[in-house]
Amino acid sequence: MNTYNQLLTSGRGFLKELAANNSREWFDINRSRYEDSILNPARDYVTAMGPELSKLSPHIIADPRINRSIFRINRDTRFSKNKTPYKTHLGIFFWEGNAPKLENSGYYLHLEPDELFIGVGLHIFPKWVLEQFREAVSMPKFNRSLLKAIGAVKKNGGEIGGDKYKRFPAGYSQDVLEPGLLLYKGIYGLSRIRDFETLKNVDLMDFSLEKFRSLAPIHSWLVSLVN
Repeated sequence: MNTYNQLLTSGRGFLKELAANNSREWFDINRSRYEDSILNPARDYVTAMGPELSKLSPHIIADPRINRSIFRINRDTRFSKNKTPYKTHLGIFFWEGNAPKLENSGYYLHLEPDELFIGVGLHIFPKWVLEQFREAVSMPKFNRSLLKAIGAVKKNGGEIGGDKYKRFPAGYSQDVLEPGLLLYKGIYGLSRIRDFETLKNVDLMDFSLEKFRSLAPIHSWLVSLVN
């Protein structure tokens, strides 16, 4: 029997309490609750989702370990003004490619007490991907194919996200259908759910898999770009 649906109930409850009691002392007392309501259900989710996502992306990596598909809950406070020790959300990532994990496009699930965020793509391009991306979208063929992928995501009810530069990069052709693509720092498709009542009777894996499918054209385009 799966446990991953607990993420939508007791998991959200734990994250909400953690936000109000973000200290090592509180976390140590409640560590078993973290494992029961967050960590073990997340592992179950990754294990169940991996084979399903491989049907969409054959080389997808689904690794149910902390710091692999499951982001660690401890915050790195060394260079941050925010010294609270723990994240108040759960992040799960499935990636495809041979680069370091976060330099690859992938499928991402992000759970907060008041929001479920499902995304597909690459949040920030590493330098080497940014250069390949700009070269591609400055050419009509790849500019059109990315616009087609964006159109498919929007048709499926998704949004397109990604921070942008204010100025066009020097040396790249803007003689294409949508030169604004050259401004992206990263690009992804996303779906946000804030009304958890709509998820009351759904299976989290089935629901998120459907969203991943609807957003997958962005991932497929990015994987074809760098592989």
